[in-house]
Amino acid sequence: MCVVLMNVVVVTEGTSIAENVNLQITDTRISSITKEDLSTTEGDVSINGTGRLPIPGLINAHTYLPETLSKAKRCREQKGVASVEHPDRIGAFSVPALAAHCVYVNSGDMWLLADKKVRVVHCPKSNAKLASENSLVSMMLENTVTVAL
Repeated sequence: MCVVLMNVVVVTEGTSIAENVNLQITDTRISSITKEDLSTTEGDVSINGTGRLPIPGLINAHTYLPETLSKAKRCREQKGVASVEHPDRIGAFSVPALAAHCVYVNSGDMWLLADKKVRVVHCPKSNAKLASENSLVSMMLENTVTVAL
């Protein structure tokens, strides 16, 4: 028996996003990732996951939100939305999630992080190494976002 998740969103090597992908799971392991149709047999389970991001097991999802202005701008250019909106749109915040960095977020992003109960991990050492600004920790706390160092 296998499970086929149809039309899902997957993160490939690096930070590339592939949409409308079919993912086959056989005996608890991913056995195929393809844009081609996957055949199923009697007893197999097929799930329409259109636009959703499959996340394995009972783990916290985590994502890296831009720690530099250039990465924030690139996200807006490539995805057409802010860096906080994109993972939410593909379902990454539909489960308990951690977001690293969050240097370039605005009040709307903070509201979304708080609403989805996304915990932020602030990385001052990384920010210093990249010559980034520090995230707006005090403002995040005022907006009821949970922040860790």
